[in-house]
Amino acid sequence: MTDEKFPYPLENIRTTTTDSATWLAKRERHGATRVEMDEMFEDAVVIFSFSTNNPIAEPCVEMSEFIAAAARSAVAAIEVLDRLNTEDDPHLVAALKRYVEETGQALKDVDCRLKKLHSGLNELFPEISSWKSLIRRRDVIAHQILTLDDNRIREEADRDFRKLCQLLSNIHFAPTFIDIEQGIGPKVCVRSSLLRELAPSEAGQEGFAPGGALVIVCLDARKGIVTFRLGRGPDNQALLATSHPGEHRFTVWASNSPAAIRSIE
Repeated sequence: MTDEKFPYPLENIRTTTTDSATWLAKRERHGATRVEMDEMFEDAVVIFSFSTNNPIAEPCVEMSEFIAAAARSAVAAIEVLDRLNTEDDPHLVAALKRYVEETGQALKDVDCRLKKLHSGLNELFPEISSWKSLIRRRDVIAHQILTLDDNRIREEADRDFRKLCQLLSNIHFAPTFIDIEQGIGPKVCVRSSLLRELAPSEAGQEGFAPGGALVIVCLDARKGIVTFRLGRGPDNQALLATSHPGEHRFTVWASNSPAAIRSIE
């Protein structure tokens, strides 16, 4: 890499720390209860600016829900796998099959919606090489549950799900149009506490480690579905990586935005 600067003039990706007192006071003036506000504030870790009239809004919301469901069931599968290391319980094996099936079904629903947008899980997230087998495994469990090899299901889940969990929890679908070539990026505010949990990366390397970046999926006016990876460097500067349709390489660049990631000790 000869240049560690991001090659597009993107200035709309920024990191920020929310002023919680101001936010809560504004919501209270509009009639929200304190419990409701606390729940909303804790959930609102990634905030996008978008219009509900935007045709990409609905599929993005749907895919976000399915990704969240896949993340929950994948975490549950990992918990069962850890218990199976010390417990020999057929009920745990049955629970593992159910969580693997639920994860595969949610991923299948995401992939179907991406295909309607001329993309797919494999194209957007090459960190995981087994998307097809994850979805196929769901079909096998759903239709041949009495003839499954329990040990094989366990081995495959142990091989794939830990890496899968690291990625799924960091995928966010941005319900907005962008234009990379014109320097119009996704308008997203990311709470810096979320970025503190990411392992630091170096500009110039190819891609982030699994779970080392927030993954933002957008619809580009010229390129179609693209993804951005937002991470942090060792000195807490913002790092970006972007994809191009048909390419499976992600080069990490230091953001040319003057705003570094704030509130990272």
